[in-house]
Amino acid sequence: MINKVRLSSKGQIVIPKEIRGSLKLKPGTQLKVEVEEGRLILEPLKSFADALCGLGKEIWEDMDAREYVDKERESWKE
Repeated sequence: MINKVRLSSKGQIVIPKEIRGSLKLKPGTQLKVEVEEGRLILEPLKSFADALCGLGKEIWEDMDAREYVDKERESWKE
C-alpha cells in the first residue's frame, strides 16, 4: 500500500487514517523518529508499563498466584 503525505510549512505530516487504525495510533501516541539510509522511519513507542506487561509470566504458569501470595503473607506472621 502506497500513501502520499505532504509536509506542512510547520514540518508536520498527517498519517493516513487506515495506517493509524492498523497500528492502533491514537492522539498523543509518541513516535520514535529515525533516519536510516535516507529513509524516515517512524515507530510507535511503548510505554514503560506496556513494555513490562507479561514479563516473567512463565514463572506463574504452573502456580496459583493468589495461593502463593497468601502463603507469603502467612510467613510474615511468623
